[in-house]
Amino acid sequence: MDEGRIHHHKPKYFFPLFGLFMIILIIFLGAEARNAFRRYAYIGKSEQTPYTITISGEGKVTAIPDIATFSIGVISEDKEVMPAQTENTEKMNAIIDELKKLGVEAEDMKTTQYNIRPAYDWTSSRGQVLRGYQVSQTVTVKIRDLDKVGEIIGKAGTLGANDVSGLTFTIDEPEKLRQQAREEALLAAKKK
Repeated sequence: MDEGRIHHHKPKYFFPLFGLFMIILIIFLGAEARNAFRRYAYIGKSEQTPYTITISGEGKVTAIPDIATFSIGVISEDKEVMPAQTENTEKMNAIIDELKKLGVEAEDMKTTQYNIRPAYDWTSSRGQVLRGYQVSQTVTVKIRDLDKVGEIIGKAGTLGANDVSGLTFTIDEPEKLRQQAREEALLAAKKK
């Protein structure tokens, strides 16, 4: 006999069991795939709720603007930074003090921009030459007394504002109007 040899005998049930295992695996994977496709079929669709009635209503509110906002800019320039800053601060403080006298509250004025940058001249012989420094400051102002808008803007210009811009008229508390429109929409929907 061949005692040194190893014999590999395949059991006679190997292929039928392997085939049965493969069939079960295919059925299982097929069922999982079918379930996954069913779940993905509902992505992006709203859930269908039986016995639901949907009613819509529209509410519209109009209002006259109750505030005006605009920006005041002061630009100052000097050969040195500190004198430019000092001049700019003095001009802006004078404007703010005058606006307070005209009835603008301190909390209705906010500095929205402050810049210091070098200022250059260009010459054909020397190219770019430092001229000095430019300081700019912008304050946004909210005016609650609309009858004073022209006076306030004019006063800012006479006190040294180099830029007065962005005048807009709007509503100070728009959320109250939105709530009123929602309530009107609800009443309109209830009437249906």
